[in-house]
Amino acid sequence: MLKYSDLSKGQKRCIDAFIEHRPELASADTLASKDMYYIWQEIYAKRGDGGVKIGYPHWLSKHNQIQRGLLYFPGPNSTGETTALEKSKLQKILNESDPVEEANEEEFLAELRENGIQV
Repeated sequence: MLKYSDLSKGQKRCIDAFIEHRPELASADTLASKDMYYIWQEIYAKRGDGGVKIGYPHWLSKHNQIQRGLLYFPGPNSTGETTALEKSKLQKILNESDPVEEANEEEFLAELRENGIQV
């Protein structure tokens, strides 16, 4: 999870442009993916009039996705309190995964020998 202090110069420019466009993001912890897209479109539309030139922040979706459609926004004043959402995401994965059966070593070695594999 990227925080503001971890960002490169170009990434900080992007976050700063988002905050300049929408000041309420300065202390926001999360941002919806669709809002990120619409904000970027609005900033992009102002390029011709001397607005900030930033690329689309794919890195934000890649590294700061909390759950589908929700991103951690690394603003300079963000508190970073997303651990509850991250834990719930992990718990959901654990609940949905199939339990692993413990294999008996002797049965495994016997199966290998049956198939012509010498151990």
